[in-house]
Amino acid sequence: MTRFALFAVVGAALLSACATPLEAPLSCFEGAIRLDQSEPGQPASPCTRVSATEFVLTITPEAEPINPSPWYAFTVLSDRSAEIGVTLRYAAARHRYAPWIAVQDDAWRRLDPQQVSVSETGGEARLSLDLAAGPTQVAAQPVYPESAYEALETRWGGDWRTFGTSHQGRALRARIDPPAEPEAGWILILGRQHPPEIPGAWALEAFAETLIEARSTGEIASGLIIAPLLNPDGVAAGYWRLNAAQTDLNRDWAERRQPEVQAVHGLLDSLDIRPGDLELMADFHATVRDVIYLPQAEELPPGANTRLEAWLSAMEADGLYALIEPERTNPVRRVSAKAAFTDGWGAVAVTWEAADDTPEAQVRAIARRGARQWVLTQD
Repeated sequence: MTRFALFAVVGAALLSACATPLEAPLSCFEGAIRLDQSEPGQPASPCTRVSATEFVLTITPEAEPINPSPWYAFTVLSDRSAEIGVTLRYAAARHRYAPWIAVQDDAWRRLDPQQVSVSETGGEARLSLDLAAGPTQVAAQPVYPESAYEALETRWGGDWRTFGTSHQGRALRARIDPPAEPEAGWILILGRQHPPEIPGAWALEAFAETLIEARSTGEIASGLIIAPLLNPDGVAAGYWRLNAAQTDLNRDWAERRQPEVQAVHGLLDSLDIRPGDLELMADFHATVRDVIYLPQAEELPPGANTRLEAWLSAMEADGLYALIEPERTNPVRRVSAKAAFTDGWGAVAVTWEAADDTPEAQVRAIARRGARQWVLTQD
């Protein structure tokens, strides 16, 4: 080949390269379409960019072994309308949560199931997203950050107190309504020990609001302690289950090593609440079905058992058992809030679990009816 011919070939190759469109940015977090994980509740999930419009997020837990509650949350920022794909690749679980999206400032809604493709093993799920210009949030459940609880305080009003701090120093807050009569007992409402369990937060709101209304009308005289956010560190970090000390709070109620659990007991002490004073402890969670975990009859003192049986009969008569299943449990490891308040306090202690996929309105309606039946069956 002559020198001229060689130059011609090289020149043609260079011109061809110049005509080729630029490759997509290697980072997931730059370019005209990019991801963002900076909002509260959005974990720093490892991301790989496959092309300008294809991303792979690896959904990893904060520690292992761990309950399979694979939380994900992120924002897609786009400078233009576009169709993209985001594959969720699970490192320690299978796909569990059907995705929700919120476009711009619109309300959260379920992503169309036709836009979700789950692998045969459940280890991956590809989301097809039709983007408008601007932000589109994607999450395993509608994100319910600490700021939403601040808004809840404003909406409910009442006497809210900081009763402790989390492992990372975030305030633990509770609404406290002292008993309206000298002989009345107390009701303790706990929530959000496990960050992803948003339906449990909806149920807690409805249940607690019903009790607050009953107090205001004089139907019950019981004192109320409502602590809706026990794990603010885990919520802020987008954790699957644990607090900042990598501990499952609902496995710490026997040993009381974590500041969040210690703070609840400190609050009870400060209010001079003793075993026998608690009429009800309801701890709100979410799982794959709607269920109320109950103590065995023989675990409770006679007065508490009478209250529980009256409540269960009223809920059954109201038709609630068609919507939420009662299940008596007696775990060998007595480490949960339910076990601790049954064993040490003689209270009617229940774990109220809302299902992952039950519509919010139904979750709230079930909880409201359950609380209403409690009110109607108490002397």
